[in-house]
Amino acid sequence: TLAVSKSFSSVQVQSRSGHAEQRRSQSLFAEVSDLSGSETMVYDLMGELNTSQFAFRIIVVGGGAILESTNMMGPIMKLNKSPKSGEHLITLASEDQSFEFHLKVSKVSNVNFTEKKTEEKTLRIIRLTNDNKEPICSLILADYSTKASEWFSALADKYDLNN
Repeated sequence: TLAVSKSFSSVQVQSRSGHAEQRRSQSLFAEVSDLSGSETMVYDLMGELNTSQFAFRIIVVGGGAILESTNMMGPIMKLNKSPKSGEHLITLASEDQSFEFHLKVSKVSNVNFTEKKTEEKTLRIIRLTNDNKEPICSLILADYSTKASEWFSALADKYDLNN
């Protein structure tokens, strides 16, 4: 059983007739204690990305589209429960929430850290995959400094599920 609290807020909506009306919007909040062990590990990993102050090239491929964006993973981090599916979602967002990254925690079965050398630089990639080893997303560290490299190595030692 999941411990979920509901928060309601009032939202003003313009109706078709032009009259403003009040509606309640519902948010479902979840607690970290609601997560399984592997889900907690994914939550902790995303928390480290959130507090790192490093930008990431986020790549999501699926359903005939590819989304690529370079952003910091925060400063906002929330754990919610989807009102539609009931799944736990981690949301990482910019301050003004013009950028939001939602991750279905239960879908992540594998976390892999890879370094790929090119002629110009070394790519440091975190790949999240599902049970079938299909990609959920790739997060490429967009900082090539020594500090970022050392941070990535420490993170890989701590979270790589394939070690």
